[in-house]
Formats: sequence, structure tokens, C-alpha cells
Amino acid sequence: SADGVSVGGRVIIDAGSSGTEGGAVVVSGGDAGAGVGGAVEISSGTSDGGASGDVRVGAGSSTVQGGGLNLSSGSAAVGGSVEINSGAGSAGAAGDVNIAAGESLAGLGGSVKMQGGGGASGGGNAVIKGGETGAGDGGSVSLVSGGSTAGNSGSVSILSKASSAPGMSGAIEISSGGATGSESGSLNLMTGSSSGALTGNINIAVGNGDVGGGSVVVAAGEASAGSGGDLSVSSGSGMAGGEVLITSGEGIAGSAGDIVAAVGDSADGVSVGGRVIIDAGSSGTEGGAVVVSGGDAGAGVGGAVEISSGTSDGGASGDVRVGAGSSTVQGGGLNLSSGSAAVGGSVEINSGAGSAGAAGDVNIAAGESLAGLGGSVKMQGGGGASGGGNAVIKGGETGAGDGGSVSLVSGGSTAGNSGSVSILSKASSAPGMSGAIEISSGGATGSESGSLNLMTGSSSGALTGNINIAVGNGDVGGGSVVVAAGEASAGSGGDLSVSSGSGMAGGEVLITSGEGIAGSAGDIVAAVGDSADGVSV
Repeated sequence: SADGVSVGGRVIIDAGSSGTEGGAVVVSGGDAGAGVGGAVEISSGTSDGGASGDVRVGAGSSTVQGGGLNLSSGSAAVGGSVEINSGAGSAGAAGDVNIAAGESLAGLGGSVKMQGGGGASGGGNAVIKGGETGAGDGGSVSLVSGGSTAGNSGSVSILSKASSAPGMSGAIEISSGGATGSESGSLNLMTGSSSGALTGNINIAVGNGDVGGGSVVVAAGEASAGSGGDLSVSSGSGMAGGEVLITSGEGIAGSAGDIVAAVGDSADGVSVGGRVIIDAGSSGTEGGAVVVSGGDAGAGVGGAVEISSGTSDGGASGDVRVGAGSSTVQGGGLNLSSGSAAVGGSVEINSGAGSAGAAGDVNIAAGESLAGLGGSVKMQGGGGASGGGNAVIKGGETGAGDGGSVSLVSGGSTAGNSGSVSILSKASSAPGMSGAIEISSGGATGSESGSLNLMTGSSSGALTGNINIAVGNGDVGGGSVVVAAGEASAGSGGDLSVSSGSGMAGGEVLITSGEGIAGSAGDIVAAVGDSADGVSV
């Protein structure tokens, strides 16, 4: 049309109708014996001031089955390509490419399938990629299943095909892109919320193998400047909180897998190394417990539990603190006990040796009380079928200086009596001797041996305490009391002094022998020693 207003003429190719099968319209390029066959080109008209024309290729509708649409390239030594491209936009958005299957009112909706072709030397790729740009955001890629108002929504499956011949199956990589000057993209893996039922699980599992199982690695990002990324594993909250289970694999014919929880080192030599914190949950009735136990053994040695602080090359090593919690009602107990067996385990509490200073102390102290009795400290040997265990308190030995002292001191009081000190052996309930008590200082070489002082304390405003040395009564015979000064192979023997106390009236000295109920009373003998050299008096 030359007037610039009317519509240009149309070309209509219309095959004939029929009651059984309508006529076909066939447009084909010419064949070539050698060279390139003839092309078929269908294009709409261009426009200088409006929209160019559309190209519509569609199969006919029917009340039984709609016609199919087949776009396929030709087969040859090298197969032809199929390209579907939307038009570029020079001053606006480029055209979209929409591939959508049809909806159904009485059956399944149509599927959309995109598949790379099979090949003798390698399968073809299937690539879905968002568009790139030099300004703004790149195009997104979305895989979304279909929703349903009366059933389950559709699933989304991303999987590589199993390898039917010796070789690796295909890898699956889900990764956000790197970034410059901004955060890289996040990776979110989550199931949807649910109303009235359980939410979906997230399962991350490696397949089984004949030679070895694959590993699962979850690692936060490292940083050359700034803090490394955090790693958080937490169970869900609810009417009852979810559990967190970390379990290593069993060893069918070897060792079971280890569980290692290790924090990172501080490499600058100044900052503090990372901490490991295990904290049970709080509760209004009973707080959660922390249980650390070694593994059981059917035969052999059970697993050990070892808690040790860190060492140091230039400072103090770390402390180990084990303490029960405080309370306004009753503090928690602390129980250190070895295991029972045919031979019971030992309990050892040792302080560290000092290579250039004093060794560490061992302090065992009961707690103080503001409104009741202070706590007791009890050390007791265990009972046994063939003999009771010993209780030994011994000062430390040394090759230079004085040996360690042993002190038994009762507690003082500002409002009552001080505590007593009792040293006694247990009475024998069966025929046999009760245990002996020996209080003796050690021998010495080139110096005096240690003194033995038995005395009561001074008193202000009342009598001082007595010293009673008495042997127990007996059916067959009474035991003796022997007080003897020391003998000397050179020099004078030791003196024996018995004296009463001085006062407003001096104290008496009574020496009395025992009565004889059916025999003679006891004698009192005062005899001095002989001089054996024949010269001395």
C-alpha cells in the first residue's frame, strides 16, 4: 500500500477441508546432489515506526487430541542446530522466550523436557543460564515446582545419572559466584513451614561404598583480613527441644571413628586461643546434665576419659577446674570415684613437680557455713575381706633442706570450744589384738633426734587441761606403763624428771602401787644405776 495508511496485501495458503483428514500444507526447500540444500525462511515484515509483525506457528485444536508441533533440525554427519532466540532491545527490554506446556481440565498437565543428546564419545550438555549484563543485576535462574490446591506440590530433583560402566558418576555443584567489593551470594538450603503437620527433613548423606565411604565436609569461610565465618549447628525449639546427635561410624573389622572437637590456634602470639564450651540447658525444675564417658569394652580395656589443660613454653599452664554448682538450698556434690572390678581402680591426686621452684600444693578443704556446721573432711581406708586398707599421711622427702611437716590441728572458735584431736585405734570385735598406736620422732645422724612434746594448753580464768596416761583394764593382766629416758653409748644417759606444778599451793606427786585383790600388792622400787667402770661413783 503506497499511501502509508492502508494495510499491505496478505498471502494466504489454505489447504482444503475434509470429513476424514484435512489437506496438508508442505513447504520444503530444494534438494541438492552436492552442496547446500535449499533453505526455508519464514519472517515477518519490518517496520520503521511501529512494531514488526509476529510469526505464529501453531497446530490446530480439536475436541479429541490437539495437533503436535515438531521443531527438529536435520540429521547428518554433523547434526543441525535448533536455535530459539528472542529479539534484542536497543532502547528497552529484550524479548522473552516462553516455553510452557498446556494445562488440562481433566488430566495431567503437559510436561516440559530439556535433554542433551546422547553421543558415542560423550553426551550433550543441558545448560540453563541467566543473562549477563554490564550494568545492573545479572539474570536469575529459578527452578520452581508446581503448586496444588488439592494435593501435594511438585518435587524438584537435581541428580546425576548413575554410572553403569566402571567410572565416576557425575558431580553436583551448587555454588554462588565470587564477588569484588561486596558480599558473595548466600546459599540457603531449607524446607518449607508446615501448618498442622511435621515440616520436611533435610538429609545430607554420602552413598555407601565397598572400598571406603565418602566424607561430608561442612566448613565456614576463611578470611585473610577480619574474622572467619561462624559455623552454627542447632536443633529446633518446640514444646520439647530437638536433639543434636553427633555419632561416628562403627568399625566392623577395625577401630570405630573418632569425634574430634578442636578450636583454632592463635598465630599472632598475643591473642587467646579459641575456647571449647559445653553448656547444658537451664530449666525451672532440673537443669540438663553433661555426661562424658569412655566407651565400654567387652574384652580388654574400657575407654579412658582424659581432661588436661594446655601447656605453655613461657608462662603458666592452664588450670583444670571441676566444681559443682552453687544454690540457695543445697549445693551440688562432687564425687571422684574409681571403678569397681576384681581389682578396684586407684584414685590419685597429684600436684605438679617444680623444676626451678616450689612444687604445687594439694589443698582439700571443706566449705564454711554461715548458719550450720562446717563441712567435714574424711579420709578412710577401704574395708577388705583379707585386710583393711591403710590411711597414710606423710610429709614430703628431700635431699636438701628440711623434710615436710605433718600437722594435725583442730579448728578454733571465737564463741565456743575449739575442736578436739583424736588418735585411736579401732576396738577388735573378734579374738585378736587391737591396733597399736606409735608416736615417735625419727632417728638422726650427727644431730639431735626430734623431740616429743606432750602438753596441754595454757588457760586464763579456769583450770588447764589434764594429761592422762592410762593402760586399759584386762581380765588376765593389766598392761604396764614404761617411762624411760634414753641410753647413751658415749656421754650421759638422759634424765627423768617428774615434778608437780607450782602455785598458791604446790601440786602433789603421788606414786601408788596397785592393790592385790587375791595376792600381794605391788611394790614401789626406787633404785639407782651401778657404775660399771669400777672407778666412778
